[in-house]
Amino acid sequence: MKEKKLLHFLPFLFFSTLMLLVGKSNAQVNLALLNSTKVKTSHVSPWESLNAVNDGFAPISSDDRTNPVYGNWDGDAAYNTYNWIEYEWDFAHEINSAGVYWFTDYGGIGQPTDAYIQYWDGINWVNGGAIGLALNQFNTIQNLNFKSRKLRIYMKSATATGIIEFQVFGIETTACDASELASSVIVNNGQEKNINYAVVSSGESVQFKAAVPNNETGAKMKWTGPNNFESLDQNITLSDIQEVNSGTYTFLYVNSCGTESSVDFYLTVKGADGDFTSWPSYGTALHYDFKSDYPNFPKPTKNLEEDYPGYNGCNVAKSRNYGSWTFVAGPNANPLVTDTAVDLMLKRLDDDFTFLRDNMGWPPDKLYREGYRSSVYLYGSQLCTDTASNTDLGGWQSGVGTPDGQSWPMVLLSYYPVASFDPATTFPDAKYQTGACVHEGIHAIYASLPGCRNAAWFHEGSNVWLQTVLDIKKTGSEDYSNVDLGWLSAGSVIAPFIPIECYSGWLQDGTFGGPSAEGVASGVQDGNGNNLILTRNVIGGVQYSSVFPTFLGEIVGEKSLPWIWNYCEGRVLEGIANGNETVNGIGDAKTRKMIQEYRARLALADFGKFEKPILSLYRNNMGLEVKSEQPAVINVEKWNATPYAVTTLDENDFLIPEEKTLPGWSGANFIPIHVQGNQATVFFQPLGKNMSLQLCYRTKEGKTIYSQPVYAGDCTITFTEGVPANGVVFAVVCNSDYIFQGESTRTAKFNYKIKLGDGAVSTASVNKNWWDWKATISENLSVVDNSGSASNFIIYPNPTNISSLINIKLPNTSSDSFGLKITNIQGQIIFEKENYNPEEPYYTGGLSQGIYFVTVESQNFKQTKKIIVK
Repeated sequence: MKEKKLLHFLPFLFFSTLMLLVGKSNAQVNLALLNSTKVKTSHVSPWESLNAVNDGFAPISSDDRTNPVYGNWDGDAAYNTYNWIEYEWDFAHEINSAGVYWFTDYGGIGQPTDAYIQYWDGINWVNGGAIGLALNQFNTIQNLNFKSRKLRIYMKSATATGIIEFQVFGIETTACDASELASSVIVNNGQEKNINYAVVSSGESVQFKAAVPNNETGAKMKWTGPNNFESLDQNITLSDIQEVNSGTYTFLYVNSCGTESSVDFYLTVKGADGDFTSWPSYGTALHYDFKSDYPNFPKPTKNLEEDYPGYNGCNVAKSRNYGSWTFVAGPNANPLVTDTAVDLMLKRLDDDFTFLRDNMGWPPDKLYREGYRSSVYLYGSQLCTDTASNTDLGGWQSGVGTPDGQSWPMVLLSYYPVASFDPATTFPDAKYQTGACVHEGIHAIYASLPGCRNAAWFHEGSNVWLQTVLDIKKTGSEDYSNVDLGWLSAGSVIAPFIPIECYSGWLQDGTFGGPSAEGVASGVQDGNGNNLILTRNVIGGVQYSSVFPTFLGEIVGEKSLPWIWNYCEGRVLEGIANGNETVNGIGDAKTRKMIQEYRARLALADFGKFEKPILSLYRNNMGLEVKSEQPAVINVEKWNATPYAVTTLDENDFLIPEEKTLPGWSGANFIPIHVQGNQATVFFQPLGKNMSLQLCYRTKEGKTIYSQPVYAGDCTITFTEGVPANGVVFAVVCNSDYIFQGESTRTAKFNYKIKLGDGAVSTASVNKNWWDWKATISENLSVVDNSGSASNFIIYPNPTNISSLINIKLPNTSSDSFGLKITNIQGQIIFEKENYNPEEPYYTGGLSQGIYFVTVESQNFKQTKKIIVK
């Protein structure tokens, strides 16, 4: 009997233990594998995979490449810097441990030298502790005891870092509703209003109030706003406020179960001057002259390849020198590379770069500074730089290393651009190719400077700007009217919704390329092994646009670009705001205002000496058919290029912008608006953070007038400085975010809606050249509405409904013949009758919901009234 009991007891014990383990297994899950997990990173190399970190793969070693891996190699300038990977969930889960399996290729991706965990407590990032660095195993951090909906791992190595798998174990939260918040505003101790915006004057006060759930223990709250404003109070009062205080104030509330909710408040502080015709100067805040730090180096007379200590050459078979430049070729040079071509190339480079140094104050490249001639290496000639054949094509700035670990920027060119200098060449694009050689030489200068290490877009756009200005200054001309900013500048003008710091523009999936080409590589191949691409034609090359660098050089000051190359060590706009450890930037408020100014000036082509080149970009690209470049990942619907945003009217008379062309970070929408009278007002309701609206126009004579931007509420511009050309003003809706924070920034679109007020009659066609203030542009739309006239006609009922009758009562005039015309908000004629019988009601069955304009005209009388059909 005892033996029988023992047999029953052991299975029962085993079953109980199994149930205990199953219960614990159900509670503890790898949260990284949840379907709701979103993965973000500071950087991922285009050829690696961010999704690899939580695909559940079990590696056998840290160099296991049988499955995709994550890596953040971004060039040697990014070595020994921290990168991060972030998991984000819909709810705050209980997190108990985390583990990471490092990847290394024992080269550019090395073993980490430091790594740690941070978690988001709803308000701030909190350090969660260090995590192990060992290879060929999971490194685990235990005894984590917090709830969070975001978790990051930070890591660095002597080079770059990689991860095969990143695990997070804890207890899943499946429900936690966000708390409902309400907003109200009190201006100058006046009446409390249930709104979330205020428009006040300098010196006044405003109180922003956020209503939260009562008696909720364990909740957290925090305010953030312009100029690093922070508060932990539930309500805030801003006193003696100035223009610099304008912007978005966000109240963040984290409830007891960890779910966040927020409400935005928008503050506009009006200046004393109102409308203005010219923008304030930036002074010397962004001004740097290289001559203050770089001496007049003696002209070099030797080559790195000949006598660098310990350097035994690069398989050099031939070299030719001219001035401060040398050409280096290996034993297999293409015979089209003649001595004549090489000599003419070296002379062009020596002349151009001497002018850049002596006349424009730019420093030479690293080779020149160290006493060596700047170098051009012949790609495909069996040098140590490459293994290409001598018929392969290409040309770029590259580098060559020496045994002491030094890297020397140089120009690496295939036979084609070099042979283009030969007068006997038959290459059809020879002129372009010769200019491209100078372009790569400028890159060698940039590679020798400390700035713009995370700004691939600026390396290209700033390069085009510098070469353009170089070519102008060499002629001594002051006439910029025929300057060509390059066809790849088109995207900046015809698609202003594209961010400033963007590489490859508006991608096929509707997102934007990041500052260093983030998101551009598709990683997809077709059945034939061809790499599919995500770019669109023309605007896919927006990184080569010189429009924003031209704004900096012409409006901010020509020395602002050297300032950027010397002090903006990471990204450009963030560097302009913050500077570095040596100098201060212009700060948050002025950087946001700079973005607004750039967008408003662009709407009016208000670019000083570069006005006509900007107008040429409008003229040459208006209506351009933009489509997917091939071979494409997504064959998107073709878009006919226009700088103006398409809008539709909703049931509450708000104009709703087209979703696909909403602005990205630092992007903008331009909306042309027909106006009448002495001023025009547009109500602005932002639906995203850090948005602003500014009205502007040119007169027929070309005078520029700008309103003060508003961040929500009414924006008004007066016509005292002159009548808008063609009766049209522009609403410039701008996002001013300038800090790039990975995928969340790259994929963001910023929404809003506007409502036309007094003097703003209707939107204008998005397909007309309103930017051309000198032209006479008409649209089939009457804009006169004499509402206050004694001889006014009456429409009733108004508003009316679809499929109803409206009555039109005419004034007492001497005419017995009237014409009736009804147009929609786009100016299209819906109904027209020459001999209208005023006793005959009009049937609205042919109309859809929206706003229409009814015009009654006789020999001595013409008036227009607006009617709303619901």
